[in-house]
This record gives sequence, C-alpha cells and structure tokens, in this order.
Amino acid sequence: MSISAYVSDLLNSTGLGTHSLMTPTAYDTAWVGQVLTADGLPAYPAALQWVRDHQLPDGSWGAAAVEVVHDRIICTLACLLALIRHGEDGHSECVQRGVSYIAARAPFLAHETESIAFELLALQLLDDLKRLGLVVPREYFARYEPMRAAKLAQLPPEMTYRRDLTFAFSLEFLGPALDPTLVELESNGSVGVSPSATAFYLCHADDARARRYLTGVVQAYDGQAPDMAPIDIFETTWVLWNLQVAGVRHRGMDRQLVDLQALHRQRGAVGSATAGSFADADGTAVLMAVLRRAGSDVDPRVLAPFARETHYVTFPWERNASVSANVHVLEALRGLDPVAERIIVAYLAAEQNQQGFWSDKWHSSPYYTTSHAIIALAGLDGPATELVCAALDWLLLSWYPDGSWGYYGSTAEETAYAVQALVVAARQGLCPLNLARPAIQDGLAYLEAHVDDGIPPLWIGKCLYAPIRVVRAAIVGAILMAQDYLG
Repeated sequence: MSISAYVSDLLNSTGLGTHSLMTPTAYDTAWVGQVLTADGLPAYPAALQWVRDHQLPDGSWGAAAVEVVHDRIICTLACLLALIRHGEDGHSECVQRGVSYIAARAPFLAHETESIAFELLALQLLDDLKRLGLVVPREYFARYEPMRAAKLAQLPPEMTYRRDLTFAFSLEFLGPALDPTLVELESNGSVGVSPSATAFYLCHADDARARRYLTGVVQAYDGQAPDMAPIDIFETTWVLWNLQVAGVRHRGMDRQLVDLQALHRQRGAVGSATAGSFADADGTAVLMAVLRRAGSDVDPRVLAPFARETHYVTFPWERNASVSANVHVLEALRGLDPVAERIIVAYLAAEQNQQGFWSDKWHSSPYYTTSHAIIALAGLDGPATELVCAALDWLLLSWYPDGSWGYYGSTAEETAYAVQALVVAARQGLCPLNLARPAIQDGLAYLEAHVDDGIPPLWIGKCLYAPIRVVRAAIVGAILMAQDYLG
C-alpha cells in the first residue's frame, strides 16, 4: 500500500463512534474465558481455548515479541486462574510451568514501572488462586502490599463503584468482595470500557447488557479481547496528531476535527472512549493540541482539575504521575498558560534520566515519551533547550547501524518516534545538520522497508497492548516528515 493510501485508510477508518483497533491481550482473554453460561459451561469457549493454546515457551503468557515482566506475570496469573477454574489440575505441567516462570522472573519486577493497577490486581489474583488451591509464593510481591494500601487509602469505599473514576476499569481487584448490585455500567453495557472488568462482573451477575457488550468484543476480536474497547477518542486524536506533526492536510481530517471540537465544547475533559465516563489529562491534552494545530480555539480551564503544585496528574487519585501526560499538557497549553509551562518544564527537568531520555508509565519504550517531549519543548527558551539537547544526544547515541531505534530491539514504531523528533529538532536548528541528516536518511530507509511489519505491543495498560492505527499513523507520518525534510 502506498503512503498516501495509508493516510486515506487511517482517516477513513477512525473517528468518534467507530470501531477502534487494538491488539488483543492474554489478560483480558483469560478473564473472558472465565465467564459461564447459566448451565455452568464456558460462555466463550474460544477464549478459554486460546489460553490453552498460547502458553509461551518459557511458561508464561503475555506479549510474545518483548518480555516486560509486569505484563508477563499479570497475564500468567490471569491465565492460570482461568485454567484452574475450568478444571486444570494445579499439578499439571502447564500450571507448574507458569508458576515456575513467576518464581524465576518476579525479582525483576522492581526494575520496571508497574502496569495499570498491578499492585491491586496481582495481589487479588494471588488470593483467588490460593482459594482454588494453587499457592504462588507471595514473598515475591511483598513490595506491592504498601502500594495497594496507599492506593486504597486515597479513595473512600463508597466511591469504588463510580463509573466516572478509574477504579471501575480495574474492578476485578475486588475479588469476592464485589457487590454486583453497586456496579454502574457504561452506555455500551461495559464496566469501565474494560473487557476484563466486564467479564469479572459477569462471573458474579447475569446481566444481559454486559453480556451483549462482551459478546460483541469477542466477535470483533476473533474469540479474544483487548485491553479496552472501544478507544475511539484516543485512536482518533493520536492518529490526527501524528499526521498533523507530519504536516498532512487531508479532507478526511475535516469530519474528525468538527466532531472533536464539538466534543471539547460539550465535555471539556475527555477520556479514551465516547462510551466511557472517566476523563484524563492525557487524552484531553492531545485533543486540545490537535484542535490548536488545526487553528481552533480551546478552553485551557478544562485541564485545571488535573493541576498540582509540581506537575499534572493523568487521573485524580493516581499513585504516580505520567511524564508523557505532562508533555502533552505542555503542548496543549503552550502560549496560553505561562505558569503551567514553567511547572511542567521544571517537572521534566527533574524526571529526565541522566542519559537524556524520559521513561513513562503508559509506554514501555522511552522513545515514545522522549520524542513527544522533544516536540513539545522545541522552540521554548531557557531550560527547555537544554532538555531537548540532552535528549537529542541520547537519540543519536542509541541509533542502530541499520538506521533503526528500539529499546528491546529494532521496531518501526520506535524508529518513527526518533525520526519525528529529529526532523522537528533539525527544523528548529536544535540538532546539527551533519548529525541529523544521515540519521533521518537511514531512519527513513528503515521505515520504508518495514512499514508493513507487524506491530508489537509496547503500550502499557493492565498489560501490554498496541493501538494499531495510532502506531501506523506514527510510522506513516514519520516517513512523510523525513521525505519532506530531505527534499
């Protein structure tokens, strides 16, 4: 497919209310596999069979392309629970291989950023398995006990079930303490637009609306389930952002921009899905940045509830802040709120790694966060320039001989982020041309050769996933940027 055809396809397939596209996850599929019919049989046997057929060679379940230990362990715990609930013996080979993987790799958890609600979900899964007779050594997870206590201490118990709070997205952390009568469904019948949370609810209640939602998801994903469904706001805004950064002007953008402007005026702060009730600073900021790049006015006051003294939070009651969310807020408020600019630049200075990059809790690769930070900071004076230069030094030092970039090995996605940042920096005069131009040339050659590659899951939800159209837009956009820059 040509690059122009890719652009048209992306714009024709995205939009508010459309079917978004993500990679399915082992975690959500395992929860779907636990749902029963009224007769006590598996309601979604294809999901359960997928779990049986897709244990990885090392005994774990999860993203096969990269090993992020939080992803592998949370997926393995959920898959073990699904198998044991459906009759697998705790001493069977597949169960013991899963337990052995957890025992061997759990010590490495301390070296990673936690996936969403890991401190709640992992401990509850351990308790669920123990009640069914499978004991996974709990000492490997002792560091999460105080994290869970701190998380739960922030929220009054009577607010646990509110659908406008993110606890609903991970409602399975309640385990047998769930009161099904208190669960608030979204307009599409889901619990927190989460297939796993909805499946957990259906393990405790017979609800026709929730079952219709989950059945639709499973049918759309060929027996599996993704981390979230739908993600129409997130998918639309991030696709547009990647194409706008590349300078794309296409009539297919007009409809999405009109809809996003109306959504901004109606809701103010938004989340990942039109069917979802909880809002976040990250999605709101990217939507605002997209509208500003298109020349539309935005209301900076909608981000005020997320402001704290030293940074912006993604969600109220979150335990740790997100660098990428603050980067996106910076871009949304540049030139509109000088105080916010100073706060976020200072926050980014404190969070920048000594090597010059930034890590984040929403993406397992620092190339995503660092690229977006360079783009948001480029053109700001003073300390912002120093941050950009340090980040560019890291990008150029981590460039592979084949023209690619990648934290776990070469990927088109991470190469696209590096190329985006280098082109923006070169155009701003922040990167010497004798360094930027050959890197961009080789990056372009790599992207053109790998534009059709499969997309490994690098984004962090409850486990790893990939928003396929968003990543494809980054790759296509980076190719267009590099072609235009190189003439």
